[in-house]
Amino acid sequence: MIRILGFKTDYKANGKGIDWVHFTSSDAMTESGTVTHSTWERVEALRPPEVIDNDDGGLKLGYMRRLWEQIEPAYEAWRSGNEVPEDGTPLAAWPGLNREQADALRGIHILTVEALAAVSDAILSRPVLPNMRELKRQAQMWLDARAGADMAARVAELEAQNAALMEMVTEAAEAQPKRSRKAAEEPEAA
Repeated sequence: MIRILGFKTDYKANGKGIDWVHFTSSDAMTESGTVTHSTWERVEALRPPEVIDNDDGGLKLGYMRRLWEQIEPAYEAWRSGNEVPEDGTPLAAWPGLNREQADALRGIHILTVEALAAVSDAILSRPVLPNMRELKRQAQMWLDARAGADMAARVAELEAQNAALMEMVTEAAEAQPKRSRKAAEEPEAA
C-alpha cells in the first residue's frame, strides 16, 4: 500500500505539461507518520498498459494495476481541483455524487466515500444535504461492491499465476531425465 503525498505539473519549453505524483510506501513511514523516503514519478509512466511483453506470469502488469488503483482516485481528484485526501476514495471519484453534493460534504470535512459511509448519527441529524441517510447507505453499498470486485479480480489473477506456475512445474518435470528407482537409491560415485 502506498500513501500519496502530492502532485505537481512541470512545463516543458513547448508549453506541454507533465504531471508528477509524489508517493511513499507504507513501510517507508515511521510509527509517528514521518516519511523516511519517497518517490516522484511521472503519472503517465504509472498508467498500466493493456499488456506487457515478457511479463513473468502477469506479475509486472498486476503490480502496475495495483499501484494505479491507489494513485488514480487521488490523481483524478487533484486534476479536478479537489483536495486530495490522505486515505480513502475521494468524493470526486464516486459517481454517486454530483459536484455540488461533494462540495457540501467537503464543507463539513467529509473528504472520502469511506468517511461518508462511516458518518455518525450526530451528523445525519443535522442534514447538510437532503437524503443524507440514503447517501450514507449508497456509499457503503458502493464500497462493498468495489471490495467484492477487487476480490474477484485478485482471485482471477492468483488463479492465472497458479496455472502458469503449474505449467512451469510440469515442463520442468518433463525436462528432467528419468532415473530408475535403483539408480536413485544408489549413492553417486565420487
